[in-house]
Amino acid sequence: ILTISNEVRPTFPDYWFFPWCNTHKNESNSSIIKSRLRISREEHEKAQSFLDTLIQEKKFSWPNVFKFLEDARFFQQNYLRGIENLEIISLNLSEEYRTDF
Repeated sequence: ILTISNEVRPTFPDYWFFPWCNTHKNESNSSIIKSRLRISREEHEKAQSFLDTLIQEKKFSWPNVFKFLEDARFFQQNYLRGIENLEIISLNLSEEYRTDF
């Protein structure tokens, strides 16, 4: 199924990837990241920093939307390589809906 709904398929990066959701108190999130994504803590921190920069530059928005395909591909290749069969889905919205995203 090809969908953007995380109710049907998981989306990445999801809420648990971000520092405000993934604290030291929440070890289950850390174990998800370590086992599922197969990245180190240092790589996870680099990924968070990359996303923080994109958010500040308005190139990434919640929920899980990269403005530019190049950034999505970079993130996938560098931080999501542990996930097999991961697809990037591109959406084109009409002008009237773009301001919402």
